[in-house]
Amino acid sequence: MEKIIINLIVSFAVSLVAFLALIPLLYKFKFGQSIRECGPESHKKKAGTPTMGGIGFMLAIIIASFIFPLDIRGYVVLAFAFVCGLVGGIDDALIIKRGKNEGLSVKQKTVLLLVLDVAFVFILKYMGLTDTKIALPFTSVTWDLWYFYYPLAVLGIFYVVNTVNLTDGVDGLAGSVTTVVCVFLAIILYMKNIMGLSFLAASAVGALIAYLFFNIHPAKVFMGDTGSLFLGGLVTGICVAIGNPLLIVIMGIFYIFEGLSVVIQVSWFKLMKAKYGPEEAKKRKIFKMSPYHHHLEYSGYSENQVVLIASLITLVACVIGLFATVNII
Repeated sequence: MEKIIINLIVSFAVSLVAFLALIPLLYKFKFGQSIRECGPESHKKKAGTPTMGGIGFMLAIIIASFIFPLDIRGYVVLAFAFVCGLVGGIDDALIIKRGKNEGLSVKQKTVLLLVLDVAFVFILKYMGLTDTKIALPFTSVTWDLWYFYYPLAVLGIFYVVNTVNLTDGVDGLAGSVTTVVCVFLAIILYMKNIMGLSFLAASAVGALIAYLFFNIHPAKVFMGDTGSLFLGGLVTGICVAIGNPLLIVIMGIFYIFEGLSVVIQVSWFKLMKAKYGPEEAKKRKIFKMSPYHHHLEYSGYSENQVVLIASLITLVACVIGLFATVNII
């Protein structure tokens, strides 16, 4: 436990220094965020706030992983998270270059992430780090999915990574939720003596706490897709790598619902549009705006209140996840 705490402190310190150096550079090179026209009116004043801040905590986590060496499984997960972050970095760079919220197309991003997901699942299997069995929560039972495991794992990883990306829409939200998730991942992995991944989760906690100093409302820097896709790859990759992909569904319930809120909203709008026309469909929306965090904003909650609600939901979900996995990893 002592090494984990030291790891967290080192990662925090490196991340803090990284952001103190990075934020002025992002301002200098005009790496400002473009805001969606269809987003909440209150968010438009955030235009120009530096983005791609995910570079700061990515750097801290990578440095910590060499000071406190991971095992091979840990480095595979870190590499997967890193390349997911690279995809996000390309997206952010294109948005900055074009001066509007248009980076990679949906098709381009989908193809790139699916290729990475397939490669990650294949590498874990090829290196003998996972098999086709998954742990069932609250039991000591594993379920062998046989060849169905591969498409389900790829699609599941793709969905959750993207939901973490969707969660990054309010100051401090994705960082706070993911910090809570990583705290409990570090605890669970330590209890199960999976030390390499426990170090990785702990370093993420330290790096994200430092990031939140600059990202809590009003944010001085955003993580961008660079950071959100990296974090999505990290937390999802850890759960898949330990043979317990359902763990992220429990602990990351807020991520999951963020994604579902978009699917529900879009599907319902299309149904209502076909039945009543576009104007009437707008009046019959299920959420005031999706993802769900925007619905909360339009319902009168401040950004800090949204972060608090999401963090408390995640905290409860993570406690459930702890009890769900304590005997089966």
